[in-house]
Amino acid sequence: MVSYWYAHQFIAPRGEAIYQSVSDPDDSFYVAKNRQLLNAKIAAHYTIRQDIEIGARFEGYYDILMKHFDYSYGLYFIFNHDFKLATLGKKKHKKQEKEE
Repeated sequence: MVSYWYAHQFIAPRGEAIYQSVSDPDDSFYVAKNRQLLNAKIAAHYTIRQDIEIGARFEGYYDILMKHFDYSYGLYFIFNHDFKLATLGKKKHKKQEKEE
């Protein structure tokens, strides 16, 4: 997927910081009256077994006005099966079960 973003004095207090015209106060503060970004994203999922998948993604962001490229990537393991992590309680032996 490829997308284009244009904003004029855009502030998103609860949105993605990369799209804002004003930086976060924790960083070196700057104001960009206009923002123009090109975004490219690609993702893939592969089935290893019926209940296990592996996924990978890459996202690239290019700030046209500041001439700056940034990216993020990830690798995911997806387990689609219920499985027991532990058994709670005292386990009875077969010999004890017969006596009861």
